[in-house]
Amino acid sequence: MLHLTFAKLSSTFAAHKFLTVIIILSIAASFFCVNSMLGCAEDSYRSSYDATIFTTLCVSGHSDADIDQMRSFISDECGYAVGSTLSFAKCDDFYLIGFDGTDASEKWFTCLSGSFFTDDAAFSLSDNVYLSFELSSYIDDSDTFTIDGHTYNVIGYGGIVSVNFRAAMGDIYSSFFTDGNIYSDNIYVISENSFNKYGYNADVVLIHINGVSYKQLEALLSDLESRFPAVQITIPSYNSDQYRLDEKLSTVPVSAFFVILIGASLLSMAYVWLDETKDISHIYIICGLSRAKTVIISVAELLFLTFLGEALALIVQYLALPWLSLLGAGYMPGLQDIILTFIIASSALVLLLFGRIIKNLDIGRGELT
Repeated sequence: MLHLTFAKLSSTFAAHKFLTVIIILSIAASFFCVNSMLGCAEDSYRSSYDATIFTTLCVSGHSDADIDQMRSFISDECGYAVGSTLSFAKCDDFYLIGFDGTDASEKWFTCLSGSFFTDDAAFSLSDNVYLSFELSSYIDDSDTFTIDGHTYNVIGYGGIVSVNFRAAMGDIYSSFFTDGNIYSDNIYVISENSFNKYGYNADVVLIHINGVSYKQLEALLSDLESRFPAVQITIPSYNSDQYRLDEKLSTVPVSAFFVILIGASLLSMAYVWLDETKDISHIYIICGLSRAKTVIISVAELLFLTFLGEALALIVQYLALPWLSLLGAGYMPGLQDIILTFIIASSALVLLLFGRIIKNLDIGRGELT
């Protein structure tokens, strides 16, 4: 059967080279559109899955020693990199954050002016403060700010509001920020060095971990809960894996539009291709091959052409990645996505052409003589 399939393909290609090539190119164009849209979804996911709303541990009911041991466990035993640690202290009329890490300010809030602690290592060694932008009008020309009687140099301003931390804190958020204003801006960020030096105790600690999927974060949470049973640890309810799926599903309408646009022309050419090659099928039937096996050979031909189209589309996409990345589609689709789109596309093509395949197996009296 396999030998007959390739023999028919060889005969078909020899007799109708141009038409066969056009059909393969049309299939490849459809797959290229779908794969590029999947690349857009993957690019969006890769740009966002490391966001603090997906990959942050929220710790409460702890000691300073617990936090140090957690960071060591995460980095040394689990092999993950801690991007930043934010220690929150609730004071009389403001909130104080002790920052330590390598994350840029944009991981947590918008940087509007000046610098952040990760812009210069020296900022963490002396008393510096990063303020909400709304406070900039209250700062005099000395660029200093006093907190609990201690003077800090102002290094920058940002859009720091309590709602920035709502997703990472989860249920603890509403009990910690009790002023009722989710856009509270009386929040100051200092280095962890200054935070510890002046004796502040962290009520809540957020630990952002770089490069982990949500599934990995769940596994890490389970390990930490086993090791620190007395400490309350939570992770965000936002699931990056679900976000990835949502991004893929969002590409369906655009992908479908291009596939239908190209597929309309492809079907017309496929009808012509089937009509032009039906004589070979007739010869098989006349020589004794059953109609069922002839149908299988014709379907196998379509599947093989679809496979060639998919392979060509992937090769072109891979070669074009440097340019596609400029359009926000700089990733290849995953193996599961490739298999799924191939199954859907080939099944749709076979279903749409199956009636024509059956019809073309009817042999007239003149063809039997």
